[in-house]
Amino acid sequence: MIQSDYRKHFEDRKRRTLIMNGAVVNSALSQSLLKIAFLNEPEGVAAFGDALAAGWPVLLDMGATYGTAFVDAVRPDVGTARGESGQMVTVSMVARLSDALEWIDKSRLHPAVTQAIEAGGLQLLRSVLFVRFPANETGLALGKHCVNEDGEIQVFCCPEDDPVLHYLRTTHNIRYFDVRSSNITGNPEEPFAPGAVEYACAIAAPVVAVHSLAALEAQIIDQAMHKNGLLRQMRRKRFGSFPIVRLSQTAVDTTLPPILSIVRSGNTTPETVTRLVVGAFPGARVLYVEEKRSHQRHEYESPCIEPLAIQRDLIRAARETAVDLDAFVP
Repeated sequence: MIQSDYRKHFEDRKRRTLIMNGAVVNSALSQSLLKIAFLNEPEGVAAFGDALAAGWPVLLDMGATYGTAFVDAVRPDVGTARGESGQMVTVSMVARLSDALEWIDKSRLHPAVTQAIEAGGLQLLRSVLFVRFPANETGLALGKHCVNEDGEIQVFCCPEDDPVLHYLRTTHNIRYFDVRSSNITGNPEEPFAPGAVEYACAIAAPVVAVHSLAALEAQIIDQAMHKNGLLRQMRRKRFGSFPIVRLSQTAVDTTLPPILSIVRSGNTTPETVTRLVVGAFPGARVLYVEEKRSHQRHEYESPCIEPLAIQRDLIRAARETAVDLDAFVP
């Protein structure tokens, strides 16, 4: 659990920073109160979980990128902190796959897609991309900021033993949390630790949760060396915004193969995502229709063909910390 003096910082920070008044008013205070937590340690998981449950936005290392994590009730505060204007966009969710399965409206899916889901197809998509699907009554009753105008929700599905979600569920009775990209509106999202810390200070997030000390060191060293032309490529071969796959269809013709859409390829090539999705949903047609064009993203092409191998390769490519001596510029 977070110590009482740290909780005092929460209250002080909430009173004195932009979460409450819309402006950064004491950057030195922000710097001094920021905590870097490691998710491979129980103390780090608790620091992340307690901050989230206390109503704070927290930076979460999701492997390939950092997400701004928060509970749904503070979505307006996060929007203010990120510099959003106008109507707030729908946010994504992070949850265990078993929970996500309880939120799917299967009546709005092609029977072949439903059959593949019941056969465990979504397990191949865990930890590598967001899945968008029509929400049933239970799903529609989740956070109001999670459901889009088409009655869909978008979930990054995690394994059942995910330590963060286990801690949130058992300690705070929280089964899921919302997530947005780690950037001030108009800027690219930040996939590396140094930028994540700077962004956390800018939005008054008290915790940056990194996978491990090794991941922190790799991100700091690789980013600096790559920027100065001393490294051919990062240790993480896959970084930046995750792909999004959409399962729902407006008109289902059961006599034809189901059509699934890659609405964002993100940090992975559309070809790699297509091979993975076809493996999860055999016989489906997969269309690549980018919903929103933005700055050029870094894309990783997996050499693997078999779906399970692709999934494992994508996870490795997003989290790798081992040093490759051949990557250094002589």
